[in-house]
Amino acid sequence: MDFLREQPDGWWVKISDMYNAGTPDVMGHIGGIFGAIELKREAGVVSPLQEWVLKQIEKTGGMSFVCRSLDEVKRAVETLRRKSVRLEPV
Repeated sequence: MDFLREQPDGWWVKISDMYNAGTPDVMGHIGGIFGAIELKREAGVVSPLQEWVLKQIEKTGGMSFVCRSLDEVKRAVETLRRKSVRLEPV
Protein backbone atom coordinates (compact mmCIF):
# COMPACT_ATOMS: atom_id res chain seq x y z
CA MET A 1 0.00 0.00 0.00
CA ASP A 2 2.87 2.37 0.65
CA PHE A 3 3.87 2.30 -3.02
CA LEU A 4 0.31 3.07 -4.14
CA ARG A 5 -0.16 5.85 -1.59
CA GLU A 6 3.08 7.49 -2.75
CA GLN A 7 1.78 8.00 -6.29
CA PRO A 8 1.20 11.77 -6.70
CA ASP A 9 -1.32 11.35 -9.51
CA GLY A 10 -3.54 8.79 -7.83
CA TRP A 11 -5.63 7.80 -4.85
CA TRP A 12 -5.97 4.27 -3.45
CA VAL A 13 -7.80 2.51 -0.63
CA LYS A 14 -7.41 -1.01 0.78
CA ILE A 15 -10.78 -2.69 0.99
CA SER A 16 -11.31 -5.00 3.95
CA ASP A 17 -14.94 -5.93 3.65
CA MET A 18 -15.89 -9.46 4.57
CA TYR A 19 -19.53 -8.64 3.79
CA ASN A 20 -19.00 -7.99 0.07
CA ALA A 21 -17.43 -11.15 -1.29
CA GLY A 22 -15.58 -10.68 -4.55
CA THR A 23 -14.66 -7.05 -3.94
CA PRO A 24 -11.06 -6.38 -5.07
CA ASP A 25 -8.47 -5.86 -2.32
CA VAL A 26 -7.39 -2.41 -3.51
CA MET A 27 -9.33 0.18 -5.49
CA GLY A 28 -8.46 3.66 -6.63
CA HIS A 29 -7.54 5.74 -9.64
CA ILE A 30 -4.69 7.32 -11.52
CA GLY A 31 -5.41 10.37 -13.63
CA GLY A 32 -9.12 9.70 -13.80
CA ILE A 33 -8.87 6.00 -14.69
CA PHE A 34 -10.44 3.67 -12.12
CA GLY A 35 -8.37 0.65 -11.18
CA ALA A 36 -8.98 -2.42 -9.06
CA ILE A 37 -6.26 -4.76 -7.86
CA GLU A 38 -6.85 -8.24 -6.53
CA LEU A 39 -3.81 -9.24 -4.48
CA LYS A 40 -2.86 -12.90 -4.45
CA ARG A 41 -0.01 -14.96 -3.12
CA GLU A 42 2.08 -16.76 -5.74
CA ALA A 43 -0.16 -19.83 -5.71
CA GLY A 44 -3.37 -17.93 -4.96
CA VAL A 45 -6.44 -18.58 -7.10
CA VAL A 46 -8.96 -15.99 -8.24
CA SER A 47 -12.44 -17.20 -7.37
CA PRO A 48 -15.20 -17.21 -10.01
CA LEU A 49 -16.92 -14.35 -8.16
CA GLN A 50 -13.71 -12.30 -8.05
CA GLU A 51 -13.19 -12.94 -11.75
CA TRP A 52 -16.76 -11.80 -12.47
CA VAL A 53 -16.32 -8.60 -10.43
CA LEU A 54 -13.04 -7.75 -12.20
CA LYS A 55 -14.74 -8.26 -15.57
CA GLN A 56 -17.64 -6.00 -14.54
CA ILE A 57 -15.15 -3.27 -13.64
CA GLU A 58 -13.60 -3.54 -17.10
CA LYS A 59 -17.01 -3.62 -18.82
CA THR A 60 -17.84 -0.28 -17.21
CA GLY A 61 -14.61 1.46 -18.23
CA GLY A 62 -12.28 0.65 -15.37
CA MET A 63 -9.19 -1.50 -15.41
CA SER A 64 -8.57 -4.55 -13.23
CA PHE A 65 -5.47 -6.50 -12.32
CA VAL A 66 -4.47 -9.61 -10.39
CA CYS A 67 -1.08 -8.96 -8.81
CA ARG A 68 1.16 -11.45 -7.04
CA SER A 69 4.13 -9.18 -6.31
CA LEU A 70 5.10 -5.54 -5.85
CA ASP A 71 6.58 -5.58 -9.36
CA GLU A 72 3.20 -6.59 -10.76
CA VAL A 73 1.51 -3.77 -8.79
CA LYS A 74 4.05 -1.33 -10.25
CA ARG A 75 3.28 -2.59 -13.76
CA ALA A 76 -0.45 -2.18 -13.11
CA VAL A 77 0.10 1.44 -12.02
CA GLU A 78 2.15 2.15 -15.15
CA THR A 79 -0.59 0.62 -17.31
CA LEU A 80 -3.16 2.88 -15.64
CA ARG A 81 -0.87 5.85 -16.06
CA ARG A 82 -0.53 5.20 -19.81
CA LYS A 83 -4.34 5.19 -20.14
CA SER A 84 -4.65 8.28 -17.96
CA VAL A 85 -6.51 11.34 -19.17
CA ARG A 86 -4.34 13.53 -16.97
CA LEU A 87 -0.61 12.90 -17.09
CA GLU A 88 0.43 15.63 -14.66
CA PRO A 89 -0.10 15.29 -10.89
CA VAL A 90 -2.90 17.46 -9.51
